[in-house]
Amino acid sequence: MPYRFLQDLNEQQLAAVKATEGYVRVSAGAGTGKTRTLTYRYAYLLSGLGLSARSILCVTFTNKAARELKQRVTRICGDLANPFVCTFHGFCAEFLRQEIKAAGFPQNFSIFDVGDSKAVLRRIFEALKVNGRELSLKDAWEYIDGRKGDISYGYDFIHQDSELLLRRAQEGSSLLDSIFYYYCYQLRQQYALDFDDLITLTLIILHDYPEVRRRWQERLEYILVDEFQDIDALQYELVEILSEVHHNLFIVGDPDQTIYSFRGAKVQFFRDFAVKHPDARCFYLQHNYRSQEHILDLAYTIISNNPDPGRKKLISHLTLAPDDLAPVAMGALEEQDAFYRDLKKAVQGKTELPSAPPQFKVAKPAKKSALPVLMHVADHDTEGRFIADEIKEIKAVNPEASIAVLYRSRFVSGPIEKALIRAGIKYAVVSDVPFFMRAEIKDALSYLRIILNPDDNMAFVRVINNPRRGFGRSRQQRLFEYAENEHRSLFAALMAHIADSDLKPSAAVRDFVGTVLHLHDSARLGPLSEFERTLNAFGIEEKLKQGGEDEQLNNLNMLRDEIAQFEQQAGERTTMADFLQHAALFT
Repeated sequence: MPYRFLQDLNEQQLAAVKATEGYVRVSAGAGTGKTRTLTYRYAYLLSGLGLSARSILCVTFTNKAARELKQRVTRICGDLANPFVCTFHGFCAEFLRQEIKAAGFPQNFSIFDVGDSKAVLRRIFEALKVNGRELSLKDAWEYIDGRKGDISYGYDFIHQDSELLLRRAQEGSSLLDSIFYYYCYQLRQQYALDFDDLITLTLIILHDYPEVRRRWQERLEYILVDEFQDIDALQYELVEILSEVHHNLFIVGDPDQTIYSFRGAKVQFFRDFAVKHPDARCFYLQHNYRSQEHILDLAYTIISNNPDPGRKKLISHLTLAPDDLAPVAMGALEEQDAFYRDLKKAVQGKTELPSAPPQFKVAKPAKKSALPVLMHVADHDTEGRFIADEIKEIKAVNPEASIAVLYRSRFVSGPIEKALIRAGIKYAVVSDVPFFMRAEIKDALSYLRIILNPDDNMAFVRVINNPRRGFGRSRQQRLFEYAENEHRSLFAALMAHIADSDLKPSAAVRDFVGTVLHLHDSARLGPLSEFERTLNAFGIEEKLKQGGEDEQLNNLNMLRDEIAQFEQQAGERTTMADFLQHAALFT
């Protein structure tokens, strides 16, 4: 085998990796080496066919998956590989940075995360004096999300000026319709895009500008898509358009693992792939390297009720050693077997789901990972006590054991924590605040955003009085009124009225305006240099030191490291706009 790294693959994985041409679908169950297959296929295209990484696009569903796959490809092919691996939103943001100017939209647009978008919506509610009992923010947000599932709104957004969007908002057919257009107007006014806009506007430009479409189609010779069972209609249309010239589309997925149907994902795109492309080759990865046979059997019993004539049963490559199980009474084993037989009949629809008494426990494995345990409990408090008892038993045998308790919703943690406290078990709840959503990180990023795009109102609101510059809520409210009446951004309105006696901006506010303008006009450095320059210009780090904010300073240093690593990986030509795009898509 000329490429030694391919020796790591089993026969099924190898066949999929080497099927380089045409349309290819890979059905990969859990634990069958899906990521490895994607990684090695990318590496094989680079090393085996001698292609440039810029001609191979791999799309994943999460930033974590993209980063992991990039690192794996780099380990195989070397640091110069620079694989083009990203999420759908990441690809579209990259595309728009290069091509949105064709539609007359500035390239230095801001990307609003969910927090920014909801802040815009709250401001609209305040301006329209919407009664929360009449319409909730949640309902309005869901309406906007639903409207953005239709690409047609994007034509109004990108091709029409903000004045027309404002008129549509004022003449809305309903309150929700008005709110939707006010939302679009606010983003258009600030040269900002939200996550939905990224894909929609990419499709519009690909549809409306044939020369742009052809350039990208010719550039991307091979396209790989992970988790294809979870793509929605717009994402599906995007990969179909991009693969129209070379017809080399490689998709990986598992229809039994679709989790985003509530967002519009359609598993049928995966199942009907060979119908859409009759010449497509289909591969199945059946060898599971993660779970033992009894776990796979239990899972297969449940998922076999899902309609999928092409499903293959997974084969475990893990076995139980005889000493993995502790001796148990024969009666307990018989009770366990009877319970699982009844459970199997229930999931097949033959009987009702069996109930188990609270004290019921299956055979106890000496190694806790050996057998799955299904426990029926009366309520969350009972569940908490059961978990605490289990942890105490494990700790009695192995005091150094590391134990994780996973739960789907935060409200479940209360009874569990209460039981752990009563049992005297020390624990820590891992923070669910993502790094880029921490207050001091969002503050620093907002300073960087407003330097790149002074019309970014969300960034402006976050930094204008942080630290305090004598520009509190009353002055900000007057500035909002100026901006809305004159159809300006907040920063533009502040510059226009900086001499007004009514606004009375302090010397610190005047300095802020001057610093933003100076940094904006001279922003030509790499991301790390721009970051250091911004910290120094506004005294951000120094103020945290004076306040003894050690944790915030540590997070700021972590941001510095993140920027340095990003710049190193992205190369010399990367800009602060590139990093801000990366940060926005990571939230």
